[in-house]
This record gives sequence, structure tokens and C-alpha cells, in this order.
Amino acid sequence: MHPVAAISGLIAALKEFLVPLVLIYFFGRGESQYDWMFGLILILPFAASIGRWMRFTYHIEGTTLKVNEGLFVRKKVTVPKNRVQSVDITAGIIQRIFGLVSVKVQTAGNEQAAVDLTAVTKDDAREIMETLRGETVSEAIDDSTITGEPSPEVYGITMKQLLAAGATSGQIGVILSIVFTLASQFDDMIDFDLIIDTFDKWAPFLSNSTFMLVFTVILGTWLLAILGAIATYYNFSLVRKERELMVRYGLLKTKQVSIPYNRVQAVRFSEGILRQPFGYGSLYVESAGQGDERQSSSCIIAPYIRADEVDHVLGEILPDLTFETHELEHPPERSQWRYVLRLVRPAVVVAGFASWLIPYGWISLLLLPLSVVLGMAQYRTAGFRIDGDKLLIRTRSIGRTTAVIKRSRVQAAEFKWNPLMHRRDLWSYNVTLASVSKNLNFGISYLGVEQQPAFRSWFIDVLAAQEAPAVPIDEDADHRVESDHVPTVPPSPDLPGEAEG
Repeated sequence: MHPVAAISGLIAALKEFLVPLVLIYFFGRGESQYDWMFGLILILPFAASIGRWMRFTYHIEGTTLKVNEGLFVRKKVTVPKNRVQSVDITAGIIQRIFGLVSVKVQTAGNEQAAVDLTAVTKDDAREIMETLRGETVSEAIDDSTITGEPSPEVYGITMKQLLAAGATSGQIGVILSIVFTLASQFDDMIDFDLIIDTFDKWAPFLSNSTFMLVFTVILGTWLLAILGAIATYYNFSLVRKERELMVRYGLLKTKQVSIPYNRVQAVRFSEGILRQPFGYGSLYVESAGQGDERQSSSCIIAPYIRADEVDHVLGEILPDLTFETHELEHPPERSQWRYVLRLVRPAVVVAGFASWLIPYGWISLLLLPLSVVLGMAQYRTAGFRIDGDKLLIRTRSIGRTTAVIKRSRVQAAEFKWNPLMHRRDLWSYNVTLASVSKNLNFGISYLGVEQQPAFRSWFIDVLAAQEAPAVPIDEDADHRVESDHVPTVPPSPDLPGEAEG
């Protein structure tokens, strides 16, 4: 690869050593015996990255990409054309400075990329794509991959939408939890009194400096979330091609991800608690070939989109997976307290131990009414609809999720219940789809036993009928011959209080 690959490898290695570096710096300051460890941690990644780059080679042989890699343990990787699921292109800051790109070749069944070429020229990347995808690449690797110039698209995002996406993203809570966790761990190294005195000095009109400090931290976190959304999804575009979807986005690190149509398992629309009141959410496809870094099977195709625009976008790219969420069938009324109890019981345990062991732990009693409210919201949200070979499932954890699944993509179906559910004639339904790292599950809980036949006829009975061997035809006589080997599917008993496993 290009020598810049050694720099990329060094940065990746330093990220892995970030935690020990921080620990040595904070807890080993002033003690000379830790100095050599600090220097060793800095030197080792540098030497290893140079060695890996020197020992990494690749070449194309016919329609196969072959790679030899490994510093001490050598590994040979062979990727034939007919096993490639996708070829993804990214360009980080370092690659963009030198006019390079990174190529990731994905194959089925691998959570990580089968081949990761971190720094190659655009011409080499084009040759790899033409070899492994069997088509001439005229615009897949052009200047728009590096500069972010717009392309013909099915969906795009404006700067106004980017700001709104960052302001309503769930990353705000994640960043806040990290900030407060770090502050609690290193409180002996942070002079909070000095910070509060600074607030008093520069803003004497404020009556409560502690409140303003917390407010400033929250505001700063909110701004970081907005900047993060801009950096991640800048110039987002969704392009429809003949055999695949192509997604491009990124400011500091430009990404180009291809999603073959035949690898799409389901479509998912996620509405966060801050976005749902405004009618917005994020649209994903669940793929068996690849995903992004954070979600191994999910590929985002619309980071911020109105709920009433989802069907329009899906109609352009995946017309057989449109939502049409009207007239959902909901769990029976007798199941609503099951939704509440499954949240209240752990909340009671947590509040009890917190009140007993932690000063001011009684504040955790607020979890009880919050659990009741959330449980009722989950009950009102839960619903499903069967439309031909499509199954739509809507559920809620905190945010609301709507998924559309095709019957041909389902790997397994489960009917589950326990003795308490059996007493109320309730059961839960779950379907499993193919994924990269682990099984991908969608399900709905506490449905009535009277709703079970709809699911049986949608998946189990129909599938059995499809897989039944064809009845042979006697060509000499103009009639069908009876076969003793044709399996029959017995009707399911729908007795009160009885659920099928």
C-alpha cells in the first residue's frame, strides 16, 4: 500500500493504547519508574505500524484479490469475485491530504472487513472495484468521493436538517454520561472551587454559580452533539444504482458505502424521544453483508427524515418494503399491566438497594412512576400488521421503532410464553434474520392467543406449503398420481389458554 498506510496504522494503534496512556499519565505522575512504560507505549505502536506496512502486500489475479499480511504471524487472504458482498470506499483527513482512499471488501458472514486497504490511489481502488464487482466503474470513485460534491440522489440532507439532527440526537445523553463519569473519577484533579470562583468573577450577577456550571456543561454537550452530526453526515446522499444502493457522507472522513439489494433483510425507522414529537426519525436498512462501525448490521440511508416521507423514499429504492403503518393490530387490553410490571419490578429492586446503601438514594424512587409511564407508552405503541408477504412490527424501548420484514428473509420464528403469560392467554412472537456478527431479532410481546393464527399462517404454514414436494404427474394418464411422501401440516389447536411453542 501507499506509505501513508503506516501513518493510519499508527493512529489506529495509538487509539487502542489511549486508556493505558491516560492511566499512566494521571496515576504515575512524578514517579520515574513509570516513565519507561510511557515511552514504550509510544514507541511500540510506531514500530509495529511500520512493520505491518512493510509486510502487507496485495495483488489481483484474474478475478480474485489476494492479500499477504502479518508482522510475525503471516496470513494469506483470498477473496474471489463471487464471494464479495460490497466494496466500500472511505477517505479520512490523512487520505484526502495525499489524494488517496481506503477500500474495504466485505464478504458474507464476517463482522470485520475481509480486506482493509487503508491507503491506495484512486486508480488502484477503481481497478479493485471493477475486478470484484464485474462492471466498469466510471463514477463510483471520482472527485466527489474526496471533495464531497453532490451526486444525483434519492435523498439528501440540508444544513438546516443537520443542525436539527444534531440537536435531537441521542448522543447528547451519551456525551453527558461520559462527562459526568470522568468528572467523578478525576474530581481530585479538578479544582471545582476555582471554576465556580471564575464564574463568580466574570458573571457576578448570577445568583447560583453551581447551577450555571451545570448549565454550561449541558449546553457544551449539546453543541458537541450538533458538531458531531455535522461532521458525520455532512453532504449525505443516497443514490440508487442498478444492483445496489450507494450512500455517501462525511466531512472529516468521507465514506462511500454500497448496499446490494439482494442483501437487504429489513427496513427500520427509528424515532428518538426528542424527534418523535416533531415527526422525524432515522431510516436504516438491515443488511446481511455489512453495516457501519457502531451497528454491525445496520446501514443508515436517511439520518433525518419526516415520517410521512419514508414511504416516498422507500418507493424509489425498495418498493416492496414500504411502511403504510395505518390500521395496526395491537396487543389486547389485558396485556397492558404486563408491559408495566416488567419495568416496575427492576425499578423496585434498584430503588430499594439505592435507598438503603447510597446517601440520598431515596431519589431513585422517582424511577417507579417513570417506569409506569414508560410501560403504558410501550403498550400503546406496540402493534403489528401482516400485508401479503410483509410483516410490520412497531415497538418502543424509549424511542419508537418500526420495522418491515419480508417473509423470504426470515431465518426462524419463535412463539414464547411463561406460566404467568399462560394464565392470561398471552404469548410473544419473535423473528430472526440473517446478520453479520449475530442474529438480528425483531419481536412483539404479550399478544393474545387469539392473534396467533395470523402469524402461523404468515410464516409457518405458508412456508411448509411452499417447501412441500411437487406432486408428480403421470404423463400416460391425464390425471395426478397420489404421492405417499407429500407431508401434511396439521391444523394448530386454538384452545383457550393454550399457546403454540
